[in-house]
Amino acid sequence: MPNRSAALVSRLGHLLGDRDGRPADGRFLLLRGVVDFSARIAGVALILVWTLILVRLLGPDDYGRYVYVLSITFFVSLIGGLGLPTVSSYYVARYRRTRRGTRLHAFLIVATTLTITGTLLGASGIWLVVTLAGGTTFKPFDLVAVLAFSVGAALVQLYALTNRALERTTVAAYGEQVLQRVFAFVCIGLLLLLGFSATPNLALYGNVIGALGAAAVMMAAAFHRAERGPVNALAARRCARLVPRWMGRAMVMMVTPVFFLVLSETDILMLGAFATPAAVGIYHVARRISGFMSFFYTAVVAVGLHRFVSAHMDQDTRRLRSLVRTMGFLGLVPAAGLWLVFLFFGPWLLGIFGPEMTAGQGVLMIMATTFLLEMAMGPATELLMMTGHEQPVSRINMIFAVVNVALNAALVPVFGMEGAAIATALAVLPWKATLMVFAWRKLGVATTAFPLPGPVARRLGAEA
Repeated sequence: MPNRSAALVSRLGHLLGDRDGRPADGRFLLLRGVVDFSARIAGVALILVWTLILVRLLGPDDYGRYVYVLSITFFVSLIGGLGLPTVSSYYVARYRRTRRGTRLHAFLIVATTLTITGTLLGASGIWLVVTLAGGTTFKPFDLVAVLAFSVGAALVQLYALTNRALERTTVAAYGEQVLQRVFAFVCIGLLLLLGFSATPNLALYGNVIGALGAAAVMMAAAFHRAERGPVNALAARRCARLVPRWMGRAMVMMVTPVFFLVLSETDILMLGAFATPAAVGIYHVARRISGFMSFFYTAVVAVGLHRFVSAHMDQDTRRLRSLVRTMGFLGLVPAAGLWLVFLFFGPWLLGIFGPEMTAGQGVLMIMATTFLLEMAMGPATELLMMTGHEQPVSRINMIFAVVNVALNAALVPVFGMEGAAIATALAVLPWKATLMVFAWRKLGVATTAFPLPGPVARRLGAEA
């Protein structure tokens, strides 16, 4: 116990220290994490108000249809992005550190072009397949809105990660979390004032304006921040030869965000297939509230992701350990407090969205517990992805993505909303444990928020 107390005091002291004349990683993560966290809190407040208004205006059934289409659109935007948003953290950080401005600008131009093209083709393909098959999923929605929102969502992800790698945390955080919601609110408010009826399609158009507006602001900020290098024929040819390398790494890295989307959206898609639209709406509201659990953790990991690249380039294992430990510590403490809030006040929070939403309390607690246990195992995925281990991580993610789909297919028809939440938990926790052990063996870094018990650390070390 004294050792744990000393470790805690040391961790808190490190957060305010300096490292070789520059801000310590701990202080950087804390301060930038607070910025990102404040943006996420503001964004979630806007989302909750947005959700409350839409549930009241549309009702559980139409809201469920709207959420279902959003899930499909998010999936399409992620696939259409071809992994370029994820790989941008890696290449932008490297080119910024090595001051290769020409390559940085070339990468951003190629990434933007391919993201837009891939997303448009993907969304059009899904629309065409569903329509030809006689499906009614997209019936209340315009094709233009679906295409535009798919592109906007993909660009927001690309330039949020790009701006973070450029250490423009405020632009990335507030652009992604706040600005697009403010634009959406203004759009919907104007349309309602002009006499338009509240429909799922109208809500989707609000998302379109929000995503495209935020993407434009973040894109301008990224190009303004990125240093310019020489522009000539030789530089252009060198950059053109790098495109296959960029795409090769991007396609491998794409598996991980697809896996996260499978975890977050398979349950919605399965509920849409086997349950009522109202059940989809209730589940989505419970998931929104449980998402508070991971906010500060996600914020800290997001702002520090590119620092894994720097530490790995320096072969500084001690710094890698410090980064992951600090990330886990800063994320887990507020998450534990929120778990208690959900346990005692969950029904009241759900009831704000309507009396029928209180049926999601079981789902809320299953998800909150899953988040808490996952965060306790730390940012193993992000660490491995930024240190050149994206291929084995992708294989592990593919295996557990299949497991997640299979569990949802087995449990949702029988247990409904609770089955979807349990299926996610049974896929997420073994997946994160596998990556945690893999990170220890390959990098010698324990990603847990607190030191591993001696016998466990010795056993893993013996197997490294």
